[in-house]
Amino acid sequence: MARPGPDATAAAAQIGAESERPVRVVVTGAAGYVGSRLVPELLRRGHTVVATRTGADPPAVSWAERVEWRRMDVLNLRETVLALAGVDAVVYLIHGLGDADFRHTDREAPRTSAMPSTTRVSDASSTSPA
Repeated sequence: MARPGPDATAAAAQIGAESERPVRVVVTGAAGYVGSRLVPELLRRGHTVVATRTGADPPAVSWAERVEWRRMDVLNLRETVLALAGVDAVVYLIHGLGDADFRHTDREAPRTSAMPSTTRVSDASSTSPA
């Protein structure tokens, strides 16, 4: 299993800090480079993690059985609303580098994800490696 780096540990420490209680947090891009390090740290700190995926099956990560997986196409408003239902926080780690017009995708996707039902949105996509 990948060990969390200082950034993942610091990010996990901020989740739920205001309330000092475990929270239900959705992590978009959970199986990516940053997400795969952040999710185990969130779980270690007692948070409930909802991880999003685009494919039919959850990715093969060591913690896959410890999270709730929800299917979400970040550009599909209906799927996004369903994926974000009932969470306290959102960690947004998606980037559209695989798309022909990734700049458009990277501008539109966070707008769809910033739903009023969440209390905090962390956008780490600008700090993830290219």
